[in-house]
Amino acid sequence: MKARAGQLHTDLRAQNLDNKTMKLLLGQIKSIKDDLAGIGCLVKPDEYVYAINEGLLPDYAVVISAIESNFQTPSITKVEALLLGHEFWTTHHQQKFFPPSVHYSQAPSNSASPRFFSRGKSFQAGSNHCGF
Repeated sequence: MKARAGQLHTDLRAQNLDNKTMKLLLGQIKSIKDDLAGIGCLVKPDEYVYAINEGLLPDYAVVISAIESNFQTPSITKVEALLLGHEFWTTHHQQKFFPPSVHYSQAPSNSASPRFFSRGKSFQAGSNHCGF
């Protein structure tokens, strides 16, 4: 089980958006998270969001910045909505006058709590619920 958990954590961090839709990427990451939960390894929200962010293309830099500017890790629902909205924007509205960053950067943060995740953070052995 330890080897399976290690492989699933590696798979989680290896997912990327290359030649996929955002919906497919998010589905694959959720499936791996669910597989980990099925063997007793809970994926913390910050690790889940980190896995999503690490798999994104440079086109999503403004969204990543908006997500990481929060003091707390945003909910998965909020992160998914931002990413799907950005994908929709870039796919359907590339000829508009305003860049998508106008929409993402205007949202205020509701929290004064310390920040729990950073793009540069790595999830090292012993930092998860699997004991490896």
